[in-house]
Amino acid sequence: MKQASKEANTTLQEGVLIKTGRAPRKHMEFVLNLPENDLKTEIPISDELVQKYREQITQGQEKLLGKSGALQHNHPVFYILEEEKLAFLVMG
Repeated sequence: MKQASKEANTTLQEGVLIKTGRAPRKHMEFVLNLPENDLKTEIPISDELVQKYREQITQGQEKLLGKSGALQHNHPVFYILEEEKLAFLVMG
């Protein structure tokens, strides 16, 4: 088991806690490391895709993440690329 902390320090890396909500037999949460500065590759998100994404946010997700859902700085989202273009975006 790896260590995690709310506060960054010299022995731990900064990351993002992924809260997935309640599920039968769930027994863990996930922490993803932040991207390395030299590896950042931005994928443009169309206004239409952002609107579709926001329409799928449940009240529980909004309570947990706010009105923007996972569309926040350094917050992971799951996506599908088709022909080098963003095609689908889901809650991270």
